[in-house]
Amino acid sequence: MAKKRILWQLFPTYLVIIFTAILAVGGYSLNSLRDLYYDRTTENLKTKAWMLEYQILKSSPTLDSKILNQLSREFGSKTHTQVTIFNPAGKVLGDSQEDPLRMHNHSDRPEFQTALKGDVGTSIRLSNNSKERTMYLAMPIISEGTVQGVVRTSIPVTFIDREL
Repeated sequence: MAKKRILWQLFPTYLVIIFTAILAVGGYSLNSLRDLYYDRTTENLKTKAWMLEYQILKSSPTLDSKILNQLSREFGSKTHTQVTIFNPAGKVLGDSQEDPLRMHNHSDRPEFQTALKGDVGTSIRLSNNSKERTMYLAMPIISEGTVQGVVRTSIPVTFIDREL
């Protein structure tokens, strides 16, 4: 009879320890998996931006708005990625989803400001258009050693949150 009492006294304590360990490992795994998905998405967007930068410099080194808008629409539809091309002042020269003339200046965006400094900038925030959490990656368009513009690729990351 004493054995049953000791078992029932220890059982709740062990149960709490086991559930705490499972929750800790599960939370750590979830965060690690989310970081892995975000890193893979960043690399994917970086590759697309680099390919587009190369195409921009090849087809329109003067950054002609009409050519860039057509190029961004074609590239965006083929890669299922929103593509936006800016001049150094933040004015939209081309976009895969919107009319560049109706879009506002993007010079205040953190990824744009980082790209103007010559680095790759990333940001995750709520999109004004789609109202979804979106990852943005901006890369400078460099010609003759100076930043001539910025190419930005973006994709909603809500699918990552849903999957996890």
